[in-house]
Amino acid sequence: MAHFAPEQIAAFLGQTLAPDERRRVESHLLECGECRTEVLEVERIARSVPGPRRWAAVPMLAAAAAALVLVVTQVGRPAVPVHREPTVQSSLAPATVTPSGSVPRLEQLAWTGVVGADRYRVAVFDADGRVLWETTVSDTATSVPTSVATLLDPSAAYFWSVRARVAWDRWTESGLTEFRVAEPGAMR
Repeated sequence: MAHFAPEQIAAFLGQTLAPDERRRVESHLLECGECRTEVLEVERIARSVPGPRRWAAVPMLAAAAAALVLVVTQVGRPAVPVHREPTVQSSLAPATVTPSGSVPRLEQLAWTGVVGADRYRVAVFDADGRVLWETTVSDTATSVPTSVATLLDPSAAYFWSVRARVAWDRWTESGLTEFRVAEPGAMR
């Protein structure tokens, strides 16, 4: 059996095939990974269409999937989704630099960069783990707003961490770093 035509995918997913034809299609799907991938992709997209008309979209989706397979195959690339980047195997985590230990005041947070990271999420926590402040930046340092810094109690311990985005929805995180803000005049 040759690869499926869009009409066959639509009929298979719409369950309008005769029993003999359905068995033949199912048998082909067991042997052909390319057609199996195409059917699964069309079904996934069809399920994302809300309401009872979702299966009306199947013929158009099947045609679009077939066209995508045709274009990708003609270019000489394997028939895989073209929107995917290579899988990130592992990445080093960013390391916190400052503040650490006792500091005169909290003005800035700084950390080491991570190769391939396009943004960083930084958060400051109290000793109970509540987030006091957080931000997302593309640099390896950020200023802390004065409104946050003035709320810190010199007798309390605080923590901060940074996460680096190394791929779409994939992050690597530093450990927590403790710091304390010195009482005014204590660190001269």
